[in-house]
Amino acid sequence: MVRYAEHFPMDTYFWVHNVTRKYVRMVSVYPPLPEDVTTVDLIPGIKPAEDQLSNSSPYQVYEGLKVQQGKVVY
Repeated sequence: MVRYAEHFPMDTYFWVHNVTRKYVRMVSVYPPLPEDVTTVDLIPGIKPAEDQLSNSSPYQVYEGLKVQQGKVVY
């Protein structure tokens, strides 16, 4: 589970204005992994359709991400 997101609230909806056709980088911070972990899959939670905002972007699954022990990766 994610611990927190840098500069973004985790307990409420928020809006990012004036970013049409631009990317918004969100840094999510997770607990440390055991040293024997070499890859991870990043799968976002999926909300029921009735709870999703009408302008939500589609979620993306990242599989087989390589873990770099002892490094912060952005």
